[in-house]
Amino acid sequence: MKDYSEYFREAVASFLTQNPTLQKELASITVSEAENIGTTVEILRSQVINQRFVEHATLLGVDTTNLVLQFIDVPEDEKNQILKNYHQNLASSLGVDWQDYITINPHLSHL
Repeated sequence: MKDYSEYFREAVASFLTQNPTLQKELASITVSEAENIGTTVEILRSQVINQRFVEHATLLGVDTTNLVLQFIDVPEDEKNQILKNYHQNLASSLGVDWQDYITINPHLSHL
């Protein structure tokens, strides 16, 4: 299984492919615009597309992980494993036992 960041990049690439308006916005970013804020065109474009992806998730009322799952083309069992890994890492970073995390978030009990 891939690392979550690889799935995120795939989802963002798919999101970009489906959004010609965003493609135009990214194409319009100039070197001087990027340099004015102390960065490169590539980094600024990456920041903009990631920001638009997160904004799209917010607009849909989902978190970015669920939006990633909507945009990637993998079997359902792999999507469930990605989601489980994400939430296990989150629980661990919060110092919460997995079973307690599931109790707090019963909608994840199928994982």
